[in-house]
Amino acid sequence: MPRKKPESPKCTYRVITTEFWRNSYEVEAENHGAALVLFECLKQMRALPAPQRMLLGVIDPPEEVQDADGQTVYTNYPPGDDAEKMLFLEMWVRMLEAQHSSEYAVKTSILFICRMKRWDPSPLLADVRARAYA
Repeated sequence: MPRKKPESPKCTYRVITTEFWRNSYEVEAENHGAALVLFECLKQMRALPAPQRMLLGVIDPPEEVQDADGQTVYTNYPPGDDAEKMLFLEMWVRMLEAQHSSEYAVKTSILFICRMKRWDPSPLLADVRARAYA
């Protein structure tokens, strides 16, 4: 009788990814000001309706794998500042590609974030332009 190779036990893992979503909530109001006030009230009360979601982007490859106990068994996180810059860069490119924001609004956002983080905005501006209009 032939010998069977023993099966290796299966384990459960969590694969962690970073995704950018745009959520929209429907609220009934008399005008846009009332809609904003109602939205904030519902948010504070944790009573917002289910959002309509649109995926704007995913950063690949997944950056972490955890075992069933939540312990990290694999990670490919870049160093701190680089990871933040990658996230912001991906967000700005997706905003331009999906035409959710004007080029001026994205540039203003880049300059604001760079000022807050004390980053040089020139390489980020160039990267966003190159990737969004390639």
